[in-house]
Amino acid sequence: MNAQQMLRKNFTVKMKGYACHEVDAYLDEAAAKMEQMQAREDELKSALSDANSQLSYLRGIETALRDAMVSAQQKAAQVENDARAQAESTVAQAQEEAEGMVRDARCELEQAQQRADQLLANAQEQAQQILANARAQAEASVDELSAQRQELENVIAQYRVKVRQVMGEQLDAMERILGDLGA
Repeated sequence: MNAQQMLRKNFTVKMKGYACHEVDAYLDEAAAKMEQMQAREDELKSALSDANSQLSYLRGIETALRDAMVSAQQKAAQVENDARAQAESTVAQAQEEAEGMVRDARCELEQAQQRADQLLANAQEQAQQILANARAQAEASVDELSAQRQELENVIAQYRVKVRQVMGEQLDAMERILGDLGA
């Protein structure tokens, strides 16, 4: 029942009943109150509908925010995992490169050491050869000088013999001349 139905309601008149004008006034007052209540109910229903619409909207936003938060957390976790994997890969690559550089350096050092050892061995061998040649030449020179000395000594000895012989002959000749002169 609404206010309009209340206002249109007609009652039958009987004797010894209520006063019609009091009943009509009361019904008018009740209908007015009922209209106010109906208006208030409509306002409240409208407000409730608006509140439900806002609630649905806010729940949609809440769901969207929750989804965005979950997505952001997943994305952050993915970024973190990717960064961690990239960092691990970079560290592993750098470590491999460092180990390769160390291996290369060791290999180069070993090769340089071998070259140095070979050069030293060659230098020692050449020095030994030069020393042996120098000794051989020195010995040959000493032998040659010894032979020349011996030859010179022989020549000197021969000259001495000849000089003594010539001197002896000259002394003999002088003695003969002296003897011829003194005679």
